[in-house]
Amino acid sequence: MGNEKFSIAIDNRMQPFYGEPIQKKGVVAVIVLKPLPHLILPPNRAAHALVRSVAEALPLSLVASWGTCGKGVMVINRQLPMGYLPSPLLWQGYTLYNPLCVPPAGSAAELWSVVGAWLNHFGGSWAEGELLTDGQGATPTLQATAERLQPIITRGYATTHLQTDDPATLLARAVAAYHLTPRDLAFADPQLHKWLKHTLFDDLFWQKVNAEVSPAG
Repeated sequence: MGNEKFSIAIDNRMQPFYGEPIQKKGVVAVIVLKPLPHLILPPNRAAHALVRSVAEALPLSLVASWGTCGKGVMVINRQLPMGYLPSPLLWQGYTLYNPLCVPPAGSAAELWSVVGAWLNHFGGSWAEGELLTDGQGATPTLQATAERLQPIITRGYATTHLQTDDPATLLARAVAAYHLTPRDLAFADPQLHKWLKHTLFDDLFWQKVNAEVSPAG
């Protein structure tokens, strides 16, 4: 295909943004951005840039784990309600597990809040049930991290800044704030900022998590 970073499969009703369509029965508009998360959409440069912007802002070890777990599919489509769905979605005849539904031209804060909601579920139970904000973690390292998060949430220093006291919403918005306005978050809640810096946004942290167990297994 002339671009070793991509593996693209589409049906004959759609054209990729480069090259010729691949004829493969039963596969509709699926781009696998290796090692990036799956992306479902009619391929175009804008959507590719959106997904890459997310992947490049996250630790490589987290992205690699996300991209191989079979869940957390990113769906770029303006017809679906924006948000993270912690359950399967039947869309155009395909079952998408724990999709992140994002419009092609949404706000960065909304996009990253969706990513934050997914990371809460992913880290809590490999998106099987519990959340980090429930005090649960999918591995011993994630469990310890979730337990350290509880008193930070209870103190509630960031509730005014993030405009919520719901733990799951707080973490989702905190992920967005850490990426977009880190100084403001650090001023509002230094401990929450520090927690994010040394956990969800730390590659060494995810290397340790991945060494404990693979979510794909």
